[in-house]
Amino acid sequence: LGDVYKRQVSMRVENKGMEDLHNVLISPWLPPSFIAASVPKIRHLPSGGTAHIRMPIAIDFGQGRSMMV
Repeated sequence: LGDVYKRQVSMRVENKGMEDLHNVLISPWLPPSFIAASVPKIRHLPSGGTAHIRMPIAIDFGQGRSMMV
């Protein structure tokens, strides 16, 4: 294996607010050396609704080299 490991992060997003959410970017906290090429966007999440999202990430354990999935 190289210095970069590809993984997917699974997230469960819940709207506990009283209003619908529109066009929300989901940007989770990632530890150092974890890299995401982009962040997912939820177009519409109703009040009380949930969404399950997968986001590709790369983990760089090397000398600054990284590769996205």
